Amino acid sequence: MPVKKTPDGTYQARLQIDGRRYARNFPTAREAKIWEANTRKQASDGTLSLIKDNRTLLALIEDWYNLHGSQLADGQKRLSKLRGIASRLKNPVARHFTAEQFAEYRTKRIDSGISKNNQNHEHAYLSAVFNELIRLDSWPYNNPLKNLRKLRIEESDVKYLELFEIHALLNQCRHSRNEDLFNVVCLALSTGARWGEAQNLRREQLHPYRVTYQGTQTKSGKSRTIPISEELYHQLSDHSPITGRLFNNCERAFSNAINQAGIELLEGQRTHILRHTFASHFMMSGGDLLTLNKILGHSTIQMTMRYAHLSPDHLSQAIEHNPLALEWHGTRKNGTETAR
Repeated sequence: MPVKKTPDGTYQARLQIDGRRYARNFPTAREAKIWEANTRKQASDGTLSLIKDNRTLLALIEDWYNLHGSQLADGQKRLSKLRGIASRLKNPVARHFTAEQFAEYRTKRIDSGISKNNQNHEHAYLSAVFNELIRLDSWPYNNPLKNLRKLRIEESDVKYLELFEIHALLNQCRHSRNEDLFNVVCLALSTGARWGEAQNLRREQLHPYRVTYQGTQTKSGKSRTIPISEELYHQLSDHSPITGRLFNNCERAFSNAINQAGIELLEGQRTHILRHTFASHFMMSGGDLLTLNKILGHSTIQMTMRYAHLSPDHLSQAIEHNPLALEWHGTRKNGTETAR
């Protein structure tokens, strides 16, 4: 395999011998090539001893960030979370880390009040580190979390704001000391945007009667354009700068508005309630799932299906297309009123 330059400026030599991966970083490409040639020669001579990878979990995470994570839209945020995980796990040597250790760790975390959903996210983040380094031939062992199942989470109804709660919230936002809060909340409620997408909107993304959430801002990495009303367009554009961000940060002000409006949210839920509220009212007003999927930018239709039961016509075809309905239809055509 050719020597590659990594994002941190070093050069990585990678090779695979008898199914085992070897990888090392060097300051120069010349040193990397010399090491690769010497390692291959030792393998050919039969003098190559097994090289043990003694990187700690934290060191592995840093390598993942340099090789891959730094290119992700949420890479810095994910790195921070992964560093916290490694610290709480006492930063073991990565090749000694086991699924059992992580299972015990998450049990303690749940007992301390951390949600199962949060732990499943940590599981996914850490597992992705191993998978990506294996793909890059930068981890010579298996993924220790490969066969560990995520925690089962019981499906619950989606919490959304009722109309009277929306009115109470908007009233608090209008009177907030944060002048941008009202517009950010209106934008999120009108387009189903995630909080970060709405709050970080730039003037260049606002056009007559539509907004574009760019791929660098979205969770999926894909851009999407959502129509907005003429009223909302003028509301956002009349007092906005010519370029740059439209709004200042106002997440703390939103939390205050929620509390002052007397709105009770589910544990761990805060700004995402606006996205759930948009999607729920969209379906209750007769919207269809495929359109909602495109508006929300979900990567799969399964993610959008959680809102399907809110549609007034949800599963209504069961009335028309069940076998007894066909029987009734046949008997009525024959002038009878009972099913045979």
